[in-house]
Amino acid sequence: MKKGKLVLAGMCMALALGMMTGCSQAQKSESAQTSAEKAADGAGENKDSSDGKVVIGVSTKTNTNPFNIEVADAISKAVKEGDEVIFTDAQQNQAKQINDVEDLIQQGCNVILIAPVDWQGTRGMLEACQRAGVHAIIIDQNIPEEDAKIASAVVCSDNYNAGKLCAEDLVKKLDGKGEIVIYESSISKAGLDRVSGFEDYIADYPEIKVVNRQDGLGQIEASLPVMENMLQANPDIAGVFAFNDPAAIGCIAAIESANKIGDILVYGVDGSEQGRKMVVDKKLEGTAAQFPSEIGKQAVETAYKLMNGEIVEKLNLIPVKFINIENVNQ
Repeated sequence: MKKGKLVLAGMCMALALGMMTGCSQAQKSESAQTSAEKAADGAGENKDSSDGKVVIGVSTKTNTNPFNIEVADAISKAVKEGDEVIFTDAQQNQAKQINDVEDLIQQGCNVILIAPVDWQGTRGMLEACQRAGVHAIIIDQNIPEEDAKIASAVVCSDNYNAGKLCAEDLVKKLDGKGEIVIYESSISKAGLDRVSGFEDYIADYPEIKVVNRQDGLGQIEASLPVMENMLQANPDIAGVFAFNDPAAIGCIAAIESANKIGDILVYGVDGSEQGRKMVVDKKLEGTAAQFPSEIGKQAVETAYKLMNGEIVEKLNLIPVKFINIENVNQ
């Protein structure tokens, strides 16, 4: 077994049991999308709560990520007594998510909260909800502007600022110069926004040079071998920006295997329990913390406003906070 894998196994054992992460590549299914559209056509034009009960459906991309679990818990707590919430798990599969939304429409949901597997693959689901008279709220990440116009609302973290906060700290710690690498994800709009915020900030520091960047999944297991390869190709790197905490933790495992802990500054985004532990252990320099409970709470509040006929904000950004060794225990 490779040394990197041994390090990873040890790190994972040290983390809280049951805290699994994932953000895998999704594939679109045109046939499944057509099925969802047909379901919407037969679901009726207007969903009303004639019996006084509001039914909120939630299509999660995965129920194994601690962040998603916290969002789901907040949603459950925010739903009013007497109303109902129905959860589905797309298991990081785009086709399954489309079918899940179809099922939620058929089950009579008044509002459906969708955490997209693929930020560019929501249009068919949104149109299906629209035809069925179901309010659709996108949560966790933004979507293309033309698709967001169809959605009832979007509730997500200020991901652009999350990347910017990490960049500010990195530039300060490196005195404005050094070679760095980026681990990003093209299927995650949240990840893309974070990288944009990071790159826009370092653009003012020409001596900070991005010498390598790789597109991958937001998983510990996925980022480990990628980071091993980047270390071999770029042995003098001084910093790493990973688009989420699980990816950052995988990068740390590779760095630890190469005996370079302390020599390379690693940044992530989430402020997860795992990420905070890595900050305490002085292996993760910092993480831009999201507030999943606030996302879940605000999504449900928005759902009730829509059901009451109120006008809501189309884009609702939840503020983020930079976490490092100085404030990790606050």
